[in-house]
Amino acid sequence: MRGAATPELRPWRRLARSPEKLLAGIDSYADRLEAEMAAEGVVLLRQPAASLSAHGLTRENMTRGSLRIDGDAGHGEDDATHANAEYGALFWEAYAPRLAGARQPA
Repeated sequence: MRGAATPELRPWRRLARSPEKLLAGIDSYADRLEAEMAAEGVVLLRQPAASLSAHGLTRENMTRGSLRIDGDAGHGEDDATHANAEYGALFWEAYAPRLAGARQPA
């Protein structure tokens, strides 16, 4: 698993050993966050299902080769928290139609 040497990712690695618990936790958190945001008039755009592994985490191929916004430098081989252009394209394919009809702020 990428990011294996990163201490802050240890809890995720433990959870990934039990996909059912991990998926339940992610779904519960996302449901609660979605409700809290909706109460403030904000719509949560969840990560596209096609970008998720069986564990509910971002598929590794969606993070390999990610680039920093401020240039062409990559995030590093062990980075498991930034997504790449493939993920970005998948996200926009999933959400561009919804965003096109979104209400604009006053």
